[in-house]
Amino acid sequence: SAQHIPVPLQPGGLCLPPLSSPEPPCFPAGHLIPPAPSPLCPLASLQGNRMAWVSSSPVLWPLWLDPAGQVTGVLSPQPFRMGWALRCRAIVCGQAAVPYLLSRGHCSSWSLIPPPTKGKLRHLHTVFRENIKNSPTSSLGGGCRMGVRGARWWGSGVSNEGYWWGGAPGPGGRMSGGSHGPAPPQVLLREYKLRSYTLNAVSFHFLQEQKEDVQHSIITDLQNGTEQTRRRLAVYCLKDAYLPLRLLEKLMCVINYMEMARVTGVPLGYLLSRGQQVKVVSQLLRQAMKQELVMPVVKSEGGEDYAGATVIEPQKGAKAELQQETDPFKRQVLDGRQLALKVSANSVYGFTGAQVGKLPCLEISQSVTGFGRQMIEKTKQLVESKYTLANGYSADAKVVYGDTDSVMCRLGVPSVAEAMRIGREAATWVSGHFPPPIKLEFEKVYFPYLLISKKRYAGLYFSSSASAHDKMDCKGIETVRRDNCPLVANLINTCLRKLLIDRDPAGAVAHAKEVISDLLCNRVDISQLVITKELTRTAHEYAGHQAHVELAERMRRRDPGSAPSLGDRVPYVIVSAAKGVAAYLKSEDPIYVLENNMPIDTQYYLEQQLAKPLLRVFEPILGEGRAESVLLRGEHTRCKTVLTSRVGGLMAFATKRSTCLGCRASLPHHGAVCKFCVEHQSELYQKEVSHLAALEEKFSRLWTQCQRCQGSLHEDVLCTSRDCPIFYMRKKVQKDLDDQERLVARFGPPTW
Repeated sequence: SAQHIPVPLQPGGLCLPPLSSPEPPCFPAGHLIPPAPSPLCPLASLQGNRMAWVSSSPVLWPLWLDPAGQVTGVLSPQPFRMGWALRCRAIVCGQAAVPYLLSRGHCSSWSLIPPPTKGKLRHLHTVFRENIKNSPTSSLGGGCRMGVRGARWWGSGVSNEGYWWGGAPGPGGRMSGGSHGPAPPQVLLREYKLRSYTLNAVSFHFLQEQKEDVQHSIITDLQNGTEQTRRRLAVYCLKDAYLPLRLLEKLMCVINYMEMARVTGVPLGYLLSRGQQVKVVSQLLRQAMKQELVMPVVKSEGGEDYAGATVIEPQKGAKAELQQETDPFKRQVLDGRQLALKVSANSVYGFTGAQVGKLPCLEISQSVTGFGRQMIEKTKQLVESKYTLANGYSADAKVVYGDTDSVMCRLGVPSVAEAMRIGREAATWVSGHFPPPIKLEFEKVYFPYLLISKKRYAGLYFSSSASAHDKMDCKGIETVRRDNCPLVANLINTCLRKLLIDRDPAGAVAHAKEVISDLLCNRVDISQLVITKELTRTAHEYAGHQAHVELAERMRRRDPGSAPSLGDRVPYVIVSAAKGVAAYLKSEDPIYVLENNMPIDTQYYLEQQLAKPLLRVFEPILGEGRAESVLLRGEHTRCKTVLTSRVGGLMAFATKRSTCLGCRASLPHHGAVCKFCVEHQSELYQKEVSHLAALEEKFSRLWTQCQRCQGSLHEDVLCTSRDCPIFYMRKKVQKDLDDQERLVARFGPPTW
């Protein structure tokens, strides 16, 4: 008989009938469900427009989601096998799921998808092969090999080559999009520099949306549980399929790569698996074919190099057409086209300078950079010779910075509007001194502007209007870097806002002092201290010791199943240790630190993480000597809080004894106060109960927020997403609450 259990999903969802049995079979706990047994765990496939019109999540046991959004039972396994296998031919499957699903199908003897024809092109045979793929940095061109990833890939029997999409090639006629499985989609690795590439982290960064993250070790427990736990697993799988589609729409991945493929004339998969050279070669071959020419094959030779860089002017037609278009979808297409044209134009000169390329010609690249330097120098001379007091202007113009194809001038005018007017006038006047099509364009005004060093600056960006800034633009400083902890980026960003937007240097200094004081007193959330680095090689392949590599080895010894693997980003914090111990030996997993109450090495974070970025920002304002004395020394650095670790060192031989909550004297019993503080017991009890109530309220707020994220206020929170902004906070408050409850229990039952 059918069972109905409401599921809070959007209307229109459709789930195919699953394989069921009288009792759900159990699998070993703490492991992924193996492919060999015939019963199936939840799988999710989504198709549709902005709102999904096909959402399927077949599950083990009598549960399926009908169009009305209800969970229904079906008792025959054959409809599921046939229906889902047929659908696999029509939908796009993720890179992580396809090998697993086809292994399940092979073990279950599915006759609808013969092993040689898993692709959409039925006349081509498709096979799996093992392939070692370079880390993301190695595919960006230039042959930089920083690590490897293992991957299973599709191969076609005719061409022996699959089409790459999302880090894994697809079978003939099919592209695999990937939904943040073992490796994140390649488009994100190539185009965006993020601290973490998990689906939760990327979704929160771009969409401000999250999902309940289910640890692989508890999937089997949910599968072997009740209808509610299996429903929870099905909803998790649907969200796993829904968020990547939202990301594709938000980032315009398909549109941008389609336009790039049209502009460059290469297959879509090449844009993710190959570098820039194949695009330039394709464009050269396209032009050579029109003119009936043959492109020579040049043997690659290394040894020489060139300096400098420039940017080739992109075509103007696409951007002008973009400004006139009103249809939202056509605007997206035109925006992708103008971006493809600009990137393609910029890559041509670098193509000629690559000595291991197809057509290296160092003379061209050297000429480009040489003429670029000459034009920048000539622009500087022209601007500084015309815009002077002698010529009737309010101040002598001074070129303060020049980089690649641009110059920055200090005009000394009283307003942004005047600076924009003179900037446009100067661009037109200087362009007249260069032969066409060379043209200098006005781009922006920075006010105020903080120039720290070469390629490091920040300022308020004005381009469209002189009355309001477009954004606070930062280049090369810690707000846009990811090789440090989030505390650094947040602190520098807040200080820059106070300096540039609020024009309050005293407030910026006060905020920096407050954050340093919170750090030394252990009041900073541990999520702000987490450093993440990618594990690109094994420990013996590194020339020196690395903190994240050493931690990965220790985690592998503790629990091989949950240890990071090659290609993962490893989060860690630096904990206190004996004096003189190297920093790479002090790296530790944040969860392990919270569970064992390990003290953070706050001095390391102050000296190695915060000090240099703060001094770079404040030295131009406070002066070189005064900035260090004001920020890194003084009253706010004298108070420190150090926790007592429960593991390591002498704690293995120590015996814990209770202390009086009033005078901290050692107690021979497990009570709360000594005989000298009995008269203050009521006051101390009220203080601790008040602290307990505050922790309970804070934990309740965090717990409720996590329950709302998972879609139910009546189930335990199982989410283990370390990328969630409140994950570590919830863990710490939960531990503090348990400790506080034990402390209050030492007072015994209240007596009246």
